[in-house]
Amino acid sequence: MVNVAGGRLALTAQPASKNGFSYIAGTISSKGRRQVGPHGRLTTRQFLHPGYGVSVGVCLFGMNIDSVGWPAAGEIDATEIALSRPGSPFGSAHGPGYSGDSPISGTYSGPLSSLVGRWVTHTLEWEPGVLRWAIDGAVYHEARATDPRAVGGWPFDAPFFVVLTMTVGSYLGGAIDTRTWPKGASGVKTARAEFDFIRFEQLVDA
Repeated sequence: MVNVAGGRLALTAQPASKNGFSYIAGTISSKGRRQVGPHGRLTTRQFLHPGYGVSVGVCLFGMNIDSVGWPAAGEIDATEIALSRPGSPFGSAHGPGYSGDSPISGTYSGPLSSLVGRWVTHTLEWEPGVLRWAIDGAVYHEARATDPRAVGGWPFDAPFFVVLTMTVGSYLGGAIDTRTWPKGASGVKTARAEFDFIRFEQLVDA
């Protein structure tokens, strides 16, 4: 589910039967509403709550995805994290020839042992030919158009849309253990991710 309370956007997941699935979870997209880029800085400030089997992502997809498909349109994972591994968020770039389980990806290995239970700022620096990922101002990964893995194309010099997503039981999230999920206001086990802000600053190319 998706809601706004106290000026903060929240994605939540709960056990509930719907369309043959055992859980429901929130996702929100800017597709058809607002595009970003090409090039700029995407910053999110997040507070993650515990929840084994849950993953949270801030992802960008090329606006032309409906016409050229994925991964030709490009995907930038500004941040992804499995709450069962709260100290290992990562950022990735997916394009032709480097997608799925073989993106150009890097995992955070900074001083924070866990991103759960604290406010953390995630930044994606998106420049011509280069992408950089940072947590609380410390860069932990960089991808470049000159990377040999990107020989099939670098689709990141075009407009994208943004998706905030929470998933349950995915390959990334791993095994579900609702015993680790806190109870929500209604007494139901609820995984939760809060966003204080999502900000995009457009780069004006020289």
